This record gives sequence, structure tokens and C-alpha cells, in this order.
Amino acid sequence: MKKNTHKKFTCLMCHGIGENTNKFVISKYQFKEQIKSIIANNVQIQSIENNQSIRTNQNICLNSAFTFDDGNKSDLWAAEQLAKHGFSATFFIVKDFSLNHTELYINVDDIKEIARMGHSIGVHGKTHTWWTKISTQQLVIELTDTKKWIEDITGTLCSACSAPGGKLSKTVVKAIYASGEFGFLRNSMPKINYSNTSFIINSVGIKKSDSIDVFEKKLTGNVNLYLRLLLEKKIKNLIKPFIGR
Repeated sequence: MKKNTHKKFTCLMCHGIGENTNKFVISKYQFKEQIKSIIANNVQIQSIENNQSIRTNQNICLNSAFTFDDGNKSDLWAAEQLAKHGFSATFFIVKDFSLNHTELYINVDDIKEIARMGHSIGVHGKTHTWWTKISTQQLVIELTDTKKWIEDITGTLCSACSAPGGKLSKTVVKAIYASGEFGFLRNSMPKINYSNTSFIINSVGIKKSDSIDVFEKKLTGNVNLYLRLLLEKKIKNLIKPFIGR
């Protein structure tokens, strides 16, 4: 049997930085400590698009992708903090949020600035409607409309997307792949990525409750932790119909 030579990489998912009580929103202090941990662990943080070539050597033990969902106003600050250390991330934005709710979400000028720092901008939909709840035709509009809008703003190719609420189905994945518009679809599934050519990039969420030890395990791909998180997610999905969201 041919040995799999693909190197592993992890993909982290963040939903905002600040004092919000939401369990997925971390504090500025936490984020700064996490950056210190990234540096201490010799991890190179790159956007999804730049992780096509996963490399390891004596100085870099692992490449990890960092992603941000929804386009929260704090994304601009996070982008600045990462850029200071030569790191890049992928920021998935919602077009309608950025146009109509600029007090809470990054606006057009913010998007331009984040792209100028070397980060990537991805599609999180036009309206943040769950893709599993709309027709294939509506899905294509959600994707292509926002993709073109992003490309017009940044002047660069937009090649990654992520589903609002992490809601995906085989039909949705097939439609996105068939469109030929995207090279990467970030999935909200706590799995370690072993292939550097995969269309679907699995990710693990960062939570307010994560200690620095838990963060480091997520960052460096601790197999036992990922297996536990994956089992917990599967159990939750099984019982969710009976207990509600």
C-alpha cells in the first residue's frame, strides 16, 4: 500500500473578539495569548488559500489556517494583530451585513484594508441564510453575487467560502463544487486535514472557555482531542432533533 505523504494541518475558526458573552467570542487578551502560543509552538499561520503547500522543517512544525466568520467589526483588529507577525487569515464575510450593519460588521473600507494587509476575503453568503434551506438556484446567487462583490472591492480572486451556521448537505457541497467558482469550502467539522488538495477544509471552533492548553491542542492537531470533539459533535447532531437547538 502506498504511504500517504500528505502532511497534516489544522484550520481554526473564530467568531469574533471582544467582551460579548457569546461562547464563541473570545477576549482581546485571549487572542493575544493565543498568538504568543502560536509563535512558541513554531506554527505558521496562513490563510486557507495559502495552505495549498503544507511544509514542515526544523523551524515550522505545522502550518495552520486561521479563519473568521461573519465579518464582525473586531476582524479588522484581529487582522492587524496577525499581520504584525507575518501571519495571514481568511475572513468570511456576509455582503448584506457589511453594507447595512456597519456599526457591528466590517465595511467596504475595512475589507480593503484587511486585504491590503495580505489576508484573504471569503464568501459567507449574501444574507447569512442557511444554504440547506434554499434552492440550488438561490444558493448560486448567494455565492456568486458576494464573490463578485468581494473581487471588485479587493481586486483579487475570491476562492474560498464557508456556510452560515455550518449547515451543509451533500446537495449543497455538490452544487458549490459543480459551480467551479471556489477552490475551497471550509467545513465546520472538528477534523484534522491530511490532504493539501482537498476541496473541503475541516475546521475546529475556538471558544471563550478554551484554556491555552486546549487552544494549543486544537492548533497543533492533538488527535485525542479532535476525536473527542468529533464524537461529541456526532452525538449532538443525533439528539438535536429531540431536544431542539
